[in-house]
Amino acid sequence: MYKQYLYMKQKLLLLILAAVSTSIIADSTRETWECTEQNNNHNVLVTAIADRATGDGFIKLAGVTYKADFSFAGLDRQWQFGQDKTNNTFHYVFKILPNGQARYFDLRTHDKGIPPEPTMTLFCDKKTSGWSVNLPGNPSKQNNTQKDTQDLPALLILNIDE
Repeated sequence: MYKQYLYMKQKLLLLILAAVSTSIIADSTRETWECTEQNNNHNVLVTAIADRATGDGFIKLAGVTYKADFSFAGLDRQWQFGQDKTNNTFHYVFKILPNGQARYFDLRTHDKGIPPEPTMTLFCDKKTSGWSVNLPGNPSKQNNTQKDTQDLPALLILNIDE
């Protein structure tokens, strides 16, 4: 009986370790950027969130959170959002360059064939610690501590590790 108990305890421990490592790996594919008009300014105008593994993303801009498609364009990180369902294009593009400079493009009035000019240029800092993002379609991550989430949509839940 004791031998069976030890066997079950060992299997349970391995199951727990596998679940924890999967959660850590999933978190390493997620990133959050906060963007301001000037370097070291605390007035965040845009928050960009991405899951590099799934291509899911969110852009929080002017109090509105948009679901976005995230991708890499060379070394640049790129979010496309505000989808126009009639011709399957996007109205807006937000790009973060490797140096942290970001460019916001409003493509609604853009003439085809002419490279678009950025509507706004911002400076972004990657949040390297303390933020863990649950994106839709990833039920494996549980939310144990929710704080400061009153202004975010229900499908975006932030865990803040202090």
